[in-house]
Amino acid sequence: MSIGKMNAFIELQEKKIINDDESFGTAVYKTLHSVRAYKEEIQDAGRRFKQWINAAAYANATDLFRFRVIPGFNVTTDYFINHKDRLFNIIAVDNESGKGLYVDVLAENIERSVS
Repeated sequence: MSIGKMNAFIELQEKKIINDDESFGTAVYKTLHSVRAYKEEIQDAGRRFKQWINAAAYANATDLFRFRVIPGFNVTTDYFINHKDRLFNIIAVDNESGKGLYVDVLAENIERSVS
């Protein structure tokens, strides 16, 4: 994939719950890596990606992100993606073509709670 198609700047983040004195939790997102990515909005992940065709869990996916593998960092469904102040929950992660060059991530756009 050419660098020209990877024109979205994303942040891979992890969610931490910080408890105050009264034990009320507040979600805080910590940025682990900032990378360039290819972003595509999708309607139906199953039609587009054969490996996910029979998985109903991926029906909620709204976006596909593709970015280069980050050496020493394993992207999992425990992380989130921040793109243009929109938060995406990672639903599935796949190593594109098995060569270890790119990572495909299916993600669902979620709304942040405002306090």
